[in-house]
Parts: sequence; C-alpha cells; structure tokens
Amino acid sequence: MENSHEPEQQSGQPFPPPLPPPPAPVPQISTPHSPQHPTPVYAPPLSKPGAQSGRTAAIVVAIVVGSIVLLGGLGVAFYVIAHGALSAMDSASSDLPADAEFTDLPLVPGEPGPSTAVAPLECPEQCFTSAALDRILLDSSTYRTLGVGSEGEYTDDEYATTTADQEFLELASYWKDEASSPDQCFFATLWSPISDTVDSRPESPDDLVRYHTAWYSESEYSTLTHSTRLFTTTAGATGHMTALRDHVGTCTSYALGGDEAYWEATVTPMPAVDLPDSIAAVGWVEQESYGSRVYVADLQRGNLVVRVNLYTEQEISEEAFRDYLVAASEHLAKITVQ
Repeated sequence: MENSHEPEQQSGQPFPPPLPPPPAPVPQISTPHSPQHPTPVYAPPLSKPGAQSGRTAAIVVAIVVGSIVLLGGLGVAFYVIAHGALSAMDSASSDLPADAEFTDLPLVPGEPGPSTAVAPLECPEQCFTSAALDRILLDSSTYRTLGVGSEGEYTDDEYATTTADQEFLELASYWKDEASSPDQCFFATLWSPISDTVDSRPESPDDLVRYHTAWYSESEYSTLTHSTRLFTTTAGATGHMTALRDHVGTCTSYALGGDEAYWEATVTPMPAVDLPDSIAAVGWVEQESYGSRVYVADLQRGNLVVRVNLYTEQEISEEAFRDYLVAASEHLAKITVQ
C-alpha cells in the first residue's frame, strides 16, 4: 500500500513448544531511557494476555527470555512481558471452540502506490526530533471505531527506547536460529520500521526506535501496535520505504520455525491509500490458513516513519484498517516540527 495521489485460532493450530522459564527476576537498576542510553525492546509490548497468534507469542517470548539473560538488572519488565506472551499462547489455544468458524473477509483489490510522498517534508531543513514520539497516537475514539478500543496497561514512557541496530540484530538472530524462510521475507517479522535484509545491517544503526501503547479488542482477538523510527534525514527514511516496497513485491509467503513451522502466511501487497501529500506509505497483508491476519503499514513523513501492525482473528477487515491508516496519516501530517 502506498500513496495514491495519482488518479485465534482454531483448535489444532500448531503452537511452538513451551520455552524454559526465565530466571528469577533481579532488582531493576536505574538506566536512562534516552538516545544516549538505549534499552533494547526487540518486540512490540503486549498490552495484556490475550489471543495472540503463534507468530506474535513465539517471537515475543523467545526474544524476551533472551533479553532477560542479557540485560540482567532490566529483567523485571521483560519477565512480565514474557509471562504475558506465554499466557497469550495458552489463551489462544483454549478459548476458541474446536468448531469455530471465521468469516472470510475479502482483501481489497488494487495496485500499490508510489513509495515516496508527493510533497515530502525535507530534512535536514525540517527534522522531527524525539519530541514527536509523544504525539504519534490518536484519540481513543479512533481506536474504538476500528474495534480495538481497550488501551494497553503500559504507556509510551514505560517502554524503553531502543535503536534500529539493536532491533535488527536480535530478530535476525532469531530468524536464523528458527530456520525461517525464505530470506526475502525477513522484513515481515520486524515490528519496527526496518527494511534491511537478514544478512546486512542498518545503514543508520543509531536511529531511535520507540514502541507505543498497544490497543486491543474486547474479545482480545485483535491487537494494534505502533512503533516509530527517527531517521537522520528524509533521504534515509525514503530509502527505507523504497527498499520495503521492493521486499514486499518479492515475498509471496513465509514460515517461521522451519519444518515445524508455527506461523505460515501468504503475503499480499496492500493497494494504494489516499493520503496527504506529505505522507508516503507501504504496506502488506499476511494471511494464514486458520484465518489469522496481520495488516502492516509504514507511514513516512520526512525523517519519521511509523509502523502500524494489526493482528486480528478475522474481526477487522482490511477496509477498516485502511480507514484507520487515513486517519493516522492525517494526524501525522499535522504534527509540527520542533
């Protein structure tokens, strides 16, 4: 999906085997959450235990458990998230009846639009700073309209700030360890705006990455997350969008977990969406055989890129997600540069 300015699971779905319990938490140390002292996040925070996909729960649990070992004193917060993800897998596998049926919501037809904005905000002349990260989310009524009106228990400032390189390294290692394939689909597992191939590294490794408060549906079968990356320049952000568009065009399906895959999905480029002239967008839809869907889109304005990720058990249509993207892009277009 991009700028068009031109005219839970059913019973029987495989889940990854339980991971070993994390080590006992240790007292948390005080570490500044700032660009100078980034704290790795590596995966989108879960709002509360709910019906998350095998893809979500497995990635979050494996990465978080590893983070606990590596981060020592920061283990308390990640310990809580890991237990939430484990509860999510249990909930997803037991809450739905064996004969549960999902409505087969149609995909929206059409061609992707361009990956560059009609009238981009040029940085270094006008650049967003970390101050913009506190203004990414919309009014709560917008989330209720989408069907994810329940706010996560953690606020933006309770999540650590990380960097593009830290995000990339952790998930690249996980992708390889899990024998996931094919490599051209690696981008699809990243929860923040990163488009580097699995055997490369981010060109601007110190770019700030921030996760934001999650929103979920009353049934807990749909979860919306946002993450934001601050590039150094508009050119860097535009390069990311172009690379992401190319990756989406070459990935038709992928699997996490090798021969015993716990997430197998087809990947379809999202058609162009009508956006403000200063916004560019690239997106895709993932769909697996049990009805689970993931709608993903990166919205760019200047040197700032927001990744919007909606997991749903056929509760929310692509059309509804696209309507949300329009609202989110209009909101992003109004954020002033400070």
